[in-house]
Amino acid sequence: VAEAGSTSPASHFPRCFEMTTARRTEQEELEAALALSLQQQSPRQDDDDELRRALALSLATESASGGCAVGGGAADSATAALLAVIFGETSPAVAQQWLGQGISFAAAPAASGDGDAPAFTAGLAQNQGGPCAVLAAAQAFTLRRLLFDPEPRARKLQGAQSWLGEASEEALAAPSEAAAEALLCGLTDILWQAAVAPSGAEGVPPPRGVSVVALAEEAAEAAPETADPPPLHEAVGAIAGAAAEARSWEETRALLSARASRLRGGSGALGFLCSVLLTRGLALVAAERDDGEAPLLDPTFGHCAQEALSLMLTGAAVAHLFDGERNLGGGFVLRGIRATPPVGLLSELEALRYVEVGSRLKCPSSPIWVVASQTHYSILFATSASAAAPSALEALEEELQRRFAEFDGDGQGFVSIEALRPLVSSLPPEYSGVLPDYDTLRKEVDPDSLLIVTWDAFQRATLPRHPKASALLAAATAAAAAVPLPTADADAAAAA
Repeated sequence: VAEAGSTSPASHFPRCFEMTTARRTEQEELEAALALSLQQQSPRQDDDDELRRALALSLATESASGGCAVGGGAADSATAALLAVIFGETSPAVAQQWLGQGISFAAAPAASGDGDAPAFTAGLAQNQGGPCAVLAAAQAFTLRRLLFDPEPRARKLQGAQSWLGEASEEALAAPSEAAAEALLCGLTDILWQAAVAPSGAEGVPPPRGVSVVALAEEAAEAAPETADPPPLHEAVGAIAGAAAEARSWEETRALLSARASRLRGGSGALGFLCSVLLTRGLALVAAERDDGEAPLLDPTFGHCAQEALSLMLTGAAVAHLFDGERNLGGGFVLRGIRATPPVGLLSELEALRYVEVGSRLKCPSSPIWVVASQTHYSILFATSASAAAPSALEALEEELQRRFAEFDGDGQGFVSIEALRPLVSSLPPEYSGVLPDYDTLRKEVDPDSLLIVTWDAFQRATLPRHPKASALLAAATAAAAAVPLPTADADAAAAA
């Protein structure tokens, strides 16, 4: 993990920690897209049910760490299901990437001089390019615990009132014990969120509120670092065979702590990804995805699909980054982000108009974001929670835009005039009684009788009529007017 960006001492300025992967050419991108389009074997519902039954039956056998071990046929079934949903038909190079990446800290860089920010002591080391999404999520949640957690080892999910609103930069130079505790608690937050986050998927059981930690116990004599990794099937089998259940945040952390050495080992990142998938449930993961038959890893380059990263950041394996859901008709629903997540995500691809990132990911509960480019992930953060909070006016606009997007399934920025009446009916109750009658509103949003309603026209006709909007718009206008405009004298002085 390399530190880049501003070294300003101002505590609220963002900084980035980059996790760089190998660059790919446009031809390689095309080959990857073609490979992902191939049909892959999906995990069977029976496999997931069999594993869950075995996990439930194992509750009578408590392990020394407080978890419940799983073995035998259930482990074999879980191995086959995990291999199918994660890897599909993959290359030896991809297997090597995932069997050579643990979750551990890199050596802390030394501070460069007086007045610089403290050296970051909790940066995760990246050896391989494939597991970068796992490391990005782990880094973001670790940083959240370091900066905004006033009480280590305490169970806190998003929305909790006990998170700090302001953080000190000194937390970035945490002692090794504090950094290790932040990592354990951050990983626990990811797992427990996957265990309890609501799902919009239909036809499958909801989350059980039980986490699964699938990290094999460390052998009595650790293998030398130069030893060849085990075959992929054997490694996943060892992970599945060591799966253990936890029924609380505290038990989940205890299981992770007991297996910390394996977390740092060669298959640590793979084991944690398996843990998150088993916690959510393979059947539920498949139902939440748009294409439950495609593997979660790119078969050529080994990096995670968006659903895997979304699962770790939000608790649900959704492919889209916009807010809420979009019904395209015919029973086809695109699932996006249902609630404000603990940490957010920004994407370079949005600037290229390939994806749409909604306000929930842009304004997470903590001011920490995974930043996705075409070749790597970075972590962007601020030390003030206000950096992630939208203004009151922005919140009204975002809510209005979410309602509009429910009818704009293609994201084109307009809807047909037939959608105007149900769209108005879906607005929050604050708009009731303040909007004009339907015919008047229709003339406002479609003055040229084009039979479409654009987002801009709809916003102009509705937002100013919100009871709170007039005062907020007046304040925003006054603030903009207070900003001095450049003059010829000022330009000349700046040039001099």
